[in-house]
Amino acid sequence: MTFAALEARLTTVSLVKLANATVVLGAESAGVVFDGPSRQVFDGMVHTTEPQIQVAEGALAGLVRGAALTVDAVAYTVTSVSEPDRGILTATLRKT
Repeated sequence: MTFAALEARLTTVSLVKLANATVVLGAESAGVVFDGPSRQVFDGMVHTTEPQIQVAEGALAGLVRGAALTVDAVAYTVTSVSEPDRGILTATLRKT
């Protein structure tokens, strides 16, 4: 097994264990790490009120800007999706 494959597998397993919410996007669902609407970013230098999810790359194929999804039965719209970082996608959400 290559290092990249091992890292991807570890990322997926870690996100499953750390998941604190479930996202439903169309017919797909996945466990995600959900960061609520109020938190500090950039080492506490910026306060944001936009919720975010972190999900394993490929877990939600329809995760694109403008997509409608639910996080624990609360409706959101995806406002941005970051480039994958070590197999993890971060999506910023807006409550609808």
